[in-house]
Amino acid sequence: MKRKIIGIFVCILVVIGSAFTFMASICVAEQRLVTQSNSSKQGGNTLIAEATRVIEVDSGGTIVWQKAGLDWPQDAERLENGNTLITEIYPKNRVIEVDGDGAIVWQKAGLFFPADAERLENGNTLITEMNRVIEVNSGGTIVWQKAGLNTPWDAERLENGNTLITETYIGDRVIEVDSGGTIVWQKAGLNEPMDAERISDDSPDAPIIDGPSKGQAGLKSCWTFHSEDPNNDQLKYIIDWGDGTFNMTDYFPDCTPVEVCHTYEKNGEYIIEATAEDETGLVSEESTLTVTIPKTRMSVNSLFQWFLERFLLLEKLLTFSE
Repeated sequence: MKRKIIGIFVCILVVIGSAFTFMASICVAEQRLVTQSNSSKQGGNTLIAEATRVIEVDSGGTIVWQKAGLDWPQDAERLENGNTLITEIYPKNRVIEVDGDGAIVWQKAGLFFPADAERLENGNTLITEMNRVIEVNSGGTIVWQKAGLNTPWDAERLENGNTLITETYIGDRVIEVDSGGTIVWQKAGLNEPMDAERISDDSPDAPIIDGPSKGQAGLKSCWTFHSEDPNNDQLKYIIDWGDGTFNMTDYFPDCTPVEVCHTYEKNGEYIIEATAEDETGLVSEESTLTVTIPKTRMSVNSLFQWFLERFLLLEKLLTFSE
């Protein structure tokens, strides 16, 4: 994860008001480390953004790839297609995508201090500027933005579609905004936060319960339970039948339907509650299914059988008494 150094920001502010040579004299010694695993080509390698280049080094520290001739690259990410996304601040103020030969295959220019960029699943690019975060499409058109920010230094799109933004120096907070730009969560009162990541929840999905929603008292009914685990761990299911009884299954591969049967002894409405638990002890959210066991109406045949059984019982009693 990249380290955003306060000194570079101070230098850039000075340059904006004075000369680039002054910034160079102060910041020339700075190196920015943007460590990132390159899982697509050379697993375990590291991307590093320096003052004038981005390099990729292997586990032994040998440079295996580089893009030179850059101006203060602040962030670098290896994309799934093997290209590299790089942000450059003063004087170029742009985000570029370069291929394995270092050729620029895409760029968004005319930005204001782009400190961070990430390629989204929809192919768009999320970019932080000095006072806003923007999302641009492949043509460079802004399709979403959150303006009125104070030095947003990092931004990432969350799985729920919201955006997590780090405001440093003046803002001193981390915020989560929805697609309309409304703040839905924040942590304020921080000390110059540079980066924030939402830790993924590796617990299993809430199980899906398949089976009848009606049954008959005294008769066994069966349901299947299945869930998906993000790490493909094996899962067991904990089932509350709603009548004071419980079941816990053995472990099964995730996504495997597991059949469990149960008999309700009395009529009524019951709520089946089920959770999935993986091998590491992480538990899913709860799923429910309402099951109704209606009162059984006695048919004419059943009524005749009832009288017949009791008549035979009465006959036996009378015979015994004689």
